[in-house]
Amino acid sequence: MFKKQLQLKKSLLLKEQLNSIWNITGYYWYPLSQTSRDDVIAFDFSYINIELKIDFLKNCLIRHGVTDIYEYWAGKELCYENALTQDTKQLFWNSDPYFFECYNEGFWFSKQRDWIIYFTHEETCTIGGEWLIAIVKQEWQDWNINIKWDTKNDKLFN
Repeated sequence: MFKKQLQLKKSLLLKEQLNSIWNITGYYWYPLSQTSRDDVIAFDFSYINIELKIDFLKNCLIRHGVTDIYEYWAGKELCYENALTQDTKQLFWNSDPYFFECYNEGFWFSKQRDWIIYFTHEETCTIGGEWLIAIVKQEWQDWNINIKWDTKNDKLFN
């Protein structure tokens, strides 16, 4: 997989824009911190961290026209750019062997910033973006029983 470290100036600009668009106001984000955005779902990490679901997300992004994914870890200055193709095997938190060892909070998004994926050290995974959430809710029939951290989605009726 192609993974390129971005220059500091570009990294800081991307993070500033992402924070503004997605209402990320501190080190942590939803569900560990509040957000004004309603187009988010916080899943239990064990539910989403399986190859089938990661491949599903990858394919959704590709069908949406995403060719590059930006990645940054909270508390780090630099962002990375990852090429996204059907051949991409290591994606999101699996793209770096040190991710879990460092217990970082990770953010993944594209240049359009119309979706976001956020992994927390508390083993939650937030998916954001109206178009992506609509597809996930339609495809993952049991999504609403795997969101114990989520406070924005009705666990019984969605």
